[in-house]
Amino acid sequence: MDGTRFRTNRDLGVVPALKIRSRYLFNDKAYGELEADGIYAPVSYLNGSTTEIVGAILDASLRGGLKLTKEVDGFLNLRYLGGGAVGTSNNPTGPSDGYVKNWLHFGAVTAGFAYSF
Repeated sequence: MDGTRFRTNRDLGVVPALKIRSRYLFNDKAYGELEADGIYAPVSYLNGSTTEIVGAILDASLRGGLKLTKEVDGFLNLRYLGGGAVGTSNNPTGPSDGYVKNWLHFGAVTAGFAYSF
């Protein structure tokens, strides 16, 4: 390999996100929590570019918990993590045409205990 077929893309940048976090006490033993960070970004609108690329990211968690003892909580957590982008670059370099479409979606279910003293 002499490196002539190597390709790298360096279209990296800062992505600001919005956050929401909430906790609701159903009674003195049970609670629910929501936490989410994310943004939908029509990139040209945000940075003034003529490149029409749209991106998004979301990290959301929904948790239900029960206070088992004074120090121990049990919980069940559902989590979604996803995001990506779609669009075409204004200045593609071969062998590509500059089009990108990448969306990833992940989910997780977690059960556990939290100890606080």
